[in-house]
Amino acid sequence: MNFTSLVFFFFLPITLFLHWITPSRFRWIPLLAASYFFYGFLNPWLLFLITSTTLVSYLCAIGIEKHPALKKFFLILTLVATLGLLFVFKYLDFALSLFVHAGLSISFYPLNLVLPVGISFYTFQTIAYVVDVYRGNAKAEKHIGYFALFISFFPQLVAGPIEKSGNLLPQLRANRFIDMDDFGEGLKYFVSGFLKKIVLADFLAIYVNSVYRDLAMFSGFEILLATFLFGLVIYGDFSGYCDIAFGCAKWLGVNLSKNFDRPYLSSSLKEFWNRWHITLNEFFTDYIYIPLGGNRKGRVRKYINIAIVFFISGLWHGASIHFVLWGLIHGALLIIEDLLSPLLEKWKQRRGVKILFMVLTYLCVNIAWLFFRVQSVTEIGIAFNRIFTGFASIHSLSFFDPLHILWAILAVGLLAYLPYMPQIKSESGHNYSAISMYALMILIIGFCYFSNYSTGGESSFIYFSF
Repeated sequence: MNFTSLVFFFFLPITLFLHWITPSRFRWIPLLAASYFFYGFLNPWLLFLITSTTLVSYLCAIGIEKHPALKKFFLILTLVATLGLLFVFKYLDFALSLFVHAGLSISFYPLNLVLPVGISFYTFQTIAYVVDVYRGNAKAEKHIGYFALFISFFPQLVAGPIEKSGNLLPQLRANRFIDMDDFGEGLKYFVSGFLKKIVLADFLAIYVNSVYRDLAMFSGFEILLATFLFGLVIYGDFSGYCDIAFGCAKWLGVNLSKNFDRPYLSSSLKEFWNRWHITLNEFFTDYIYIPLGGNRKGRVRKYINIAIVFFISGLWHGASIHFVLWGLIHGALLIIEDLLSPLLEKWKQRRGVKILFMVLTYLCVNIAWLFFRVQSVTEIGIAFNRIFTGFASIHSLSFFDPLHILWAILAVGLLAYLPYMPQIKSESGHNYSAISMYALMILIIGFCYFSNYSTGGESSFIYFSF
């Protein structure tokens, strides 16, 4: 199920109603049923995958605690089972194609398996849980119902944030309640997410997709414009999803981890990756970078570890060479930044220089998005060829509808105002100005939602494909 589908707006209030009328000790039952319904709504066979992953990791974590002598066996079994499923559905065709390109004579018949939505996210969440139990940093959850809910909790199931058991499991077990302040905060995130997704990302994506659909037809300027707009699209799309997830969870009495913290205001790439997809960055740091040695074994080893992490990050985002290149570009830029860090830190102390570094970081991140957005390595060549040999001709700026631009500008203003929105209900009663502002925002979202569909727009989330 998609947050932007009409059926979701029937699903959510029914789920909230059933959740809050159920006694606390049994709330996991309707919430787990709702989560499985949410995940299997369009493809019920996906439930087999997530329940298999859940059962294996549940039993292996208990095995690690009960049989310490065999804990490495149970850890390896978990990794083989979970990563094995991920490899088959996401990377098998890619791996076989590499053998063919390497000149090995094998019969290659692509399986063209449909990538199960959210498999990368719940696989990493499962691995983090079992590794934490293996390390002694977490206790194995004995209640199969709560554990299944931890893996499948619908607000963050298909696109994160990737939650650690120490944060989410205790909240699912707690005697939760919700007051008007929690409701208001949830509404604020819910509306913020839809403003980012529907009003900004989906509108800009129409232009971005039209350019990247046939790069050879557009000028270098238009390709760069589409690339920089894609930076806004992917931020609005992904952080919008996380805001909606945070709002839904808040209404269920659960606080999810922050996944974005104004990343485009970063003054370095290191800072950017501490602000963008925070929970994935923490996963790579805790379960890959540090076990590889982190920065404890000398500078050369540190840089090798950074390169490995960003190679894996690129591959995690997609089974394609252009994703790997995107990851390695970020890894290389981080290594260069670290080498120059003593000099860069001195420069940043000068007045106004930090703003320059923010601009440079923004440029580097957005130019690298080109490698992320293309569909193949061939398209990278086409894009740069147009940028360096056919930059000037412009023929598609008329695409932008002035009315949509007005809505987008208004959405930016509303997003900037949201953190300062007063509570819906205060000690003196209902705040009708706040209620009116939320009603206006919802009206704008609804208008743009149907307007976007009428112009051929799409409303699926980008990270559903990862």
